[in-house]
This record gives sequence, structure tokens and C-alpha cells, in this order.
Amino acid sequence: MYPCRDLTHEIIAAAIEVHKNLGPGLLESVYLLCLQLEFDHRKIHYQKELDVPFFYRDRKIERAFRLDFLVENEVVLELKSYEGLLPVHEAQLLTYLRLTNKQVGLLINFNVSLLKTGIHRCILTDKKPINTELESRRRDAEMLATNRPSLNEVQS
Repeated sequence: MYPCRDLTHEIIAAAIEVHKNLGPGLLESVYLLCLQLEFDHRKIHYQKELDVPFFYRDRKIERAFRLDFLVENEVVLELKSYEGLLPVHEAQLLTYLRLTNKQVGLLINFNVSLLKTGIHRCILTDKKPINTELESRRRDAEMLATNRPSLNEVQS
């Protein structure tokens, strides 16, 4: 059994309802708005178009990434409306999982005739957030620099 199983089933059921009513071929923004209404109807809590900050060279970049949805503060949901999903779309979801320190993500492509063929579930098993990993590398580099013996100490 995987984490957030019941919640991902609820999200998928809501997406299927939207797809059943709208079908494929619309813009991603339309599906996003209708899925928001479906979540409200089903009393599923979410944050929509959530900005996720990112740290680069010890500087915080405020609006580097924007999640389509963070559902129940547990599942990252990324929507697409493409002819076919590419590996870069899954990589994007994995990056969002690391940035948010979440374990479960759904990638849903609405531009398919049968929605279940457009659903991809991602589970991050190595749950190290990117920001923490970068911070750890920076600290390691600083520690090496401060603990490095001087040339005089090496020659003694």
C-alpha cells in the first residue's frame, strides 16, 4: 500500500468527474478552474497555484515555481492538457515534491479520451527536499574550508 492512497483516490474521482463533463481538448486553465469547483463540492481542502520559493546561492527566489494544487497539504497535483506527457513533466512533478518536502504527487493529463490513461502517480522514496540538500552541501563546503589545515600545519 502506498501513502495517501485514499486521498489520491478522491482526487482522481474528482478529476474523472471533470473530464466526464468536459472531455479532452480544452486548455489546462479550464480544467484547473473546474477541478477547483469539484474539490469545493466534495469538501476537499486545497491550495491552488501555490508559489514555492527556491534557494539558490543562499538567496531566496520567491516565485520560481507554482504548483497547480497542493491537496490537503499532502499531495502535489500537477495538471496538463497535452497530446502526450513527456519525461520532463514527470521530472517537474518530482522537483515539486522535493521542493515542498512532500512524498506523493499526481500528474493528470486531461487531453486523453480515457482519463485513467492520463494519470501518473509519483511517490518520492528519497524524501530529501532540494533546499535541504543544497543547504547541506553549502555547510559541508564551509566546514571543509574552515577545517582545512594551513600550509604551515601540513609542513610541520
